[in-house]
Amino acid sequence: MKMVVGLGNPEPEYSNTRHNVGKDVLNSYVGESLEWKQDKNFGVFLAKDSECIYVKPLSYMNECGPSISKIFNFYKINCEDLLVIYDELDIFIGECKLARAKGSRIHKGILSLNESLGFSTFWHLRMGVRDLDIPSSVQKSGADPAKYVLRKLLVSDRKKIQNLIQTFVSPAIKEWLSKK
Repeated sequence: MKMVVGLGNPEPEYSNTRHNVGKDVLNSYVGESLEWKQDKNFGVFLAKDSECIYVKPLSYMNECGPSISKIFNFYKINCEDLLVIYDELDIFIGECKLARAKGSRIHKGILSLNESLGFSTFWHLRMGVRDLDIPSSVQKSGADPAKYVLRKLLVSDRKKIQNLIQTFVSPAIKEWLSKK
């Protein structure tokens, strides 16, 4: 069994923000093919098929570790069978990086998850949320990263992300799921 997690904040006001791109990507990937059910024991929304558990935590991003760890341990998922999708300030909008054990060292949601799991060697799908007009980093541009990630995405940015999901992300997740 594998597990794919889409990180984001729970309230509707965070919909279409940079910080919710992980949850938005997972929603696009799963689409209408599966039914999401709230599981209060784990504090998540769950959808399942024969090969994978799809998870959206109900907690805030920076506190997501305990709920994800709880479900990870309950289903006895192996670390190489966990894929976490989240926003990444170091990557431009419309780009992403998929790698095992190569995630953010400053993303508070990932830090929460690493602390709760006790490791960081799972798969990371880092979705770019940095504007093209910020050449090096959000921090160096003078913007507050915490406020920056809570900004709504422009329609043009959402289209870039949707195109990336169709051309790379969905096929990459399907390929990842097919590997035993």
